[in-house]
Amino acid sequence: MHFPIYSNLQRSLVGYYNYYCITDNTQSVNKFRDKIGYLLFKWLNRRSQRKSFTWD
Repeated sequence: MHFPIYSNLQRSLVGYYNYYCITDNTQSVNKFRDKIGYLLFKWLNRRSQRKSFTWD
């Protein structure tokens, strides 16, 4: 499935990585990426009472 939110999010994250991902900051950037993925699926799954989106 392709949703416009994914392409917008990907574009924003690439800009974030290019700005903040310096040599010693990769651990923080990886934590940020994981948290954004968690929140995205949490928000998308709030739209219905059953889990409509999964990690697969």
